Amino acid sequence: MRNSFVAAIGVLATSGSAMAAEPNFDYTYLQGEYHAHDFDGENGNGYQLEGHFSFGENFFIVATATEAETDVNEFVSNWGDTTFGTNIELDLDYELNRKDFAVGIGGALPLGSRLDLIAQAMYVESELTQSLVGGRVIINYLWNDDPPLIQSACTWDLCETTSIDDQGFATSIGLRGKASERIELYGNLTYYNVNLDNINLEPAVAAMNADNMTFEVGTRVMVIENLLLSLGYAKQEEIESLRLGVRFAL
Repeated sequence: MRNSFVAAIGVLATSGSAMAAEPNFDYTYLQGEYHAHDFDGENGNGYQLEGHFSFGENFFIVATATEAETDVNEFVSNWGDTTFGTNIELDLDYELNRKDFAVGIGGALPLGSRLDLIAQAMYVESELTQSLVGGRVIINYLWNDDPPLIQSACTWDLCETTSIDDQGFATSIGLRGKASERIELYGNLTYYNVNLDNINLEPAVAAMNADNMTFEVGTRVMVIENLLLSLGYAKQEEIESLRLGVRFAL
């Protein structure tokens, strides 16, 4: 989807040439967020640190660091060879960790006196780690009535950690508007193009692959001058998250 990258660059260029009006918001700030994730019934958490530094009237440099963790259980039936009258099942516990670092440029285009159109284009480095930390190997005997033999997955040398990393880009477009002098609303759509499925990581690829689209909406409230609290909701493929944040305008 390189067209999305080109489109974002086009919006940034247009914001400077088509309208040099000053945006309705300040785009120099530091922000921290806590993320509570839900992936198909599995819970996880993470955080994001973000910095914006404006230059000129309509542009800013952006840098973000994000980390997400979740625990996933996977059940595999009919694993291995059944020649000797056994059926082997795996009940496996994984810890998944994804880290992203992004840096890029953005622009804000005022659409009236209370609304800004925002576009960003960023270079992204991502790392995805899958750790099989435990679980059970269940051996069912097919030719007699013996009870199943249950052993630790780690005794079968299944417990291991595997990591992959890649680089790519991310583009986003969104709106930021004033509901009142102290309350603002925002929404954005972000596309990540980072290939983290080039080796067999299951179930990490399905859970936390970085080649996807993220939709986010939320609100921010100014509690004191230059200090805002935020509450947001985001959906990315099968992952939903609630986001709580603090922003300090510089």
